[in-house]
Amino acid sequence: MSAIAWPAGVNNKAYGVTVGYVGNTQSQEYDSGRVVTYAKNTRTIRKFSVKFRWTKAEKKLFDTWFRISLGGGAGTFLFRDLSGGDYNTEYRLSSVPEGSGQRYNEWAMEFTEA
Repeated sequence: MSAIAWPAGVNNKAYGVTVGYVGNTQSQEYDSGRVVTYAKNTRTIRKFSVKFRWTKAEKKLFDTWFRISLGGGAGTFLFRDLSGGDYNTEYRLSSVPEGSGQRYNEWAMEFTEA
């Protein structure tokens, strides 16, 4: 399955972006007490916590996209690069989106590089 586009008509201007990393080490402890640590993967994957402010209409478009197109978060999607690049990057949702609000909806979610 290839990455799908961010839903048309939904604000993609994230705010409150924080960056972190997915753990990429594994350790082995020997009987002698020696501990050896090595990388699990050849690249370190970043994760981004983001927030959005949407109208009711945008929230409805996002809901349909999330449930149907993205399969409830099972797929990957293209979104503008959150590390400042002028291109799209492939991400996956690493947490279930949560939102609140009446007239405007404040949504928080976490993207992980795919």
